[in-house]
Amino acid sequence: MELNQVNTENSELFNNFLPALNKLILSIYTDDLDTYNFIVYRQNTQDFAFFAKMNSTLLLNSAVDCFSIDNPAAKFRFTVIYKIQSLQSNIKFNIITKTNDKLALLSLQNIFPAFNWAEREIWDLMGIIFLKHPDLRRILTDYGFSGHPLRKEFPLTGFREVHYEESTKHIEYTEIELPQNYRAVKMLSRWQDLDA
Repeated sequence: MELNQVNTENSELFNNFLPALNKLILSIYTDDLDTYNFIVYRQNTQDFAFFAKMNSTLLLNSAVDCFSIDNPAAKFRFTVIYKIQSLQSNIKFNIITKTNDKLALLSLQNIFPAFNWAEREIWDLMGIIFLKHPDLRRILTDYGFSGHPLRKEFPLTGFREVHYEESTKHIEYTEIELPQNYRAVKMLSRWQDLDA
């Protein structure tokens, strides 16, 4: 665990509980917004969130946001960031963890109920599975939708077109046919091939 990147004004706060968290986190650093960023092992996110909420010094009792980032070139392509905050002391934590297509994350919905919809949205749009989530189903896309539209390899046009057919009074799906070869996606940047 790296602690050298933390502001010293709150070092006494961290000295009280960091020894207990040694096995849960990889590193900790602060950003320009005085937010403490904890990079947590994937299997320990639930334990860390429970500790942060129940610790009498921290009292991180408010779920602010939860979002994910897709980096297809990385071994663990998905980064999931939970933002939590203490309403009493205004301490802000980011719980950062990484996963891939096959490894699921433990849901934090039972600790912070406000993450219920955020985790459903991440599953719907990115395909990250959250174990022990009580209601993991699509929230923004149609129930018949195939794929996860915010993944980098998902085509911008999608796979099917949806429209309402007035004559039959039903929603109809038609496959999109493109005469161009826009379906092949290269993950490398064209700028990498240029010499500096």
